[in-house]
Amino acid sequence: MTANQSENAKRVRHKRRGTEYTVIGTGRIQIGKPLNDMDHVVIYWGDFGDLWVRGEDEFLDGRFEELPKPINRISLEDVEMMRALANEPRNALDAYQQVATHSAIYPGQGTPLGLVYVALKMNGEAGELAEHVGKAMRDDGLVSTIFRSGNDTEVTFNGLSPKRRALLIKEIGDVLWYLSAACNELGISLSHAAETNIGKLYDRGQRNALSGSGDER
Repeated sequence: MTANQSENAKRVRHKRRGTEYTVIGTGRIQIGKPLNDMDHVVIYWGDFGDLWVRGEDEFLDGRFEELPKPINRISLEDVEMMRALANEPRNALDAYQQVATHSAIYPGQGTPLGLVYVALKMNGEAGELAEHVGKAMRDDGLVSTIFRSGNDTEVTFNGLSPKRRALLIKEIGDVLWYLSAACNELGISLSHAAETNIGKLYDRGQRNALSGSGDER
């Protein structure tokens, strides 16, 4: 039950005891053997939102199998919030895009060549970001110890040094600059790209398609 559902749920009081309860809903009970007073039951939702009740012993007797926990999903509220922020006339993403790309000097701006150039450069900046992570492993002790016992490998991780962290943040900024330039070449705002991505992730979450591969999954 979500927080919003909990706030709107019916509240009842037992007239004799005076105890108060929240009504979850009306469900259907399935039993293979009679239930006794105070027996434990499992209450569960079906795919169509219907509630079911079954004795705990039956529920745990092997007829059900636990599914993998879903990957963190983006909610519809997240999508609506992102859409509202993206439509603000002066949001932070679009302000950055407008100001940062004032410094844009590269060949073919406004043509397919410009898009090719910024895509290649963005890939290079992402490579520099990865390069600094590699240097942190090699030079800064990010990975300090590896123990091997048979086929097992144990890796000990340490924190980034302040200097390396600052360098990584700079590289992220460089990637962001080229992302902004790519948006300019496509004639869209950075917030539009962010909003589109949030919508895509929300849709995949609804279809349990966050894991796997493929742009159109």
